[in-house]
Amino acid sequence: MRLTLRYCSVERWVSSAKTNKMRIAKYSQIAKHYDKNPVRHNQPKEKQIDEFLHRQKGRIYILDLACGTGNFLKAQQQYFKSPKINWFGCDLSKEMLKIAKWKLKNVELKIADAANLPYPSNFFNLISRNWAFQHFANKRK
Repeated sequence: MRLTLRYCSVERWVSSAKTNKMRIAKYSQIAKHYDKNPVRHNQPKEKQIDEFLHRQKGRIYILDLACGTGNFLKAQQQYFKSPKINWFGCDLSKEMLKIAKWKLKNVELKIADAANLPYPSNFFNLISRNWAFQHFANKRK
């Protein structure tokens, strides 16, 4: 069973390689300041993970797509201590992932584009894309 968590504000963005590079560069430049905004640390317990944890037998694979500095993953790990959960995070910004690696334990983090993930299809049971959808160049994929 697959479930995608939906927390995105959908806005119109011009999608082009040039625009995508500008977005990546911006996040690389602001990475060290990103977590200074207290709003970024207000991550509620994800009810859908809780529900899925009670229904799913065996291991659970959860991906935070465009995970940034790992705030969502850190909060969810604190809420859900189950050893059957495997946590993953992907982001295009190396600088954001450096901060996430410093904050997180037991999370596999990779530099990856949401449209070309380095995992097999249907690998994840749950995918979170918190406030990131508007930044994806290929929204259909």
